[in-house]
Amino acid sequence: ISQISEMNKQNLFVPLNQFKEKRSFKNTYWLYFAIDNNLENGYPTGLGFQPFLDHIIDIYIFTDTIVHVKKTGFLMDAGTNDEIFPFSNIIQIENDTKAEFFIKVKNNYNESPGFSIKIVNVGKAIKQNNLIISFDGNVLGIMFLMIMYGIFLFIFKKDKLYLYYSIYIILISFWYFIIAFYGYRLFPWLPGKLYPYGNPFIFLAFIFYVQFLRLFIGTSKILPRWDKYLKIFQILLAAESIR
Repeated sequence: ISQISEMNKQNLFVPLNQFKEKRSFKNTYWLYFAIDNNLENGYPTGLGFQPFLDHIIDIYIFTDTIVHVKKTGFLMDAGTNDEIFPFSNIIQIENDTKAEFFIKVKNNYNESPGFSIKIVNVGKAIKQNNLIISFDGNVLGIMFLMIMYGIFLFIFKKDKLYLYYSIYIILISFWYFIIAFYGYRLFPWLPGKLYPYGNPFIFLAFIFYVQFLRLFIGTSKILPRWDKYLKIFQILLAAESIR
């Protein structure tokens, strides 16, 4: 950061609207800007960063002679992440303060880094997050009732149709729990690196969904050619879930 700060003093930074080079995930990028935040403390302010799955962002905040360091990004675990809530990409900044910001953006995999930064009302962001948690909780609650209903019918009717239906909903629920960040909002200590492992659940879920359709429609008897295509599709879904 001392080297980067010195480069800024030498006017070696390029204005963002003049930066024409193709962005690459292999590179690390630095951004600089200053904010004169005149808002009172009753209106908490935050910086919101463009969400990417594979990024880590270091924020160096200079106020007078004090340097504050904050971190955010999907790959940052809760213990080292300074977001106002998990996977928000929002960090709180001090009000009634003039500060200079140096932002280090690094994407570890194959996503091109983004430089979109906005001022956020922290209070509104927290309320919106609470509404999302309530909505996701209701959705998962409905899914749980559907699972119990399907298992109940399978036990009493001994029909595999309801078993495939229930397994499909169970896997969709696991996928939704991870991909919608609901698990991270309930359990912030979960490592962020678990997030990509939610994708296989959706492929496995559709294997059982196709099996449900085959049994419900009776494709093996009335549409034997289409039934073969559906079997191949299930094999492809299984291969994709493993990959």
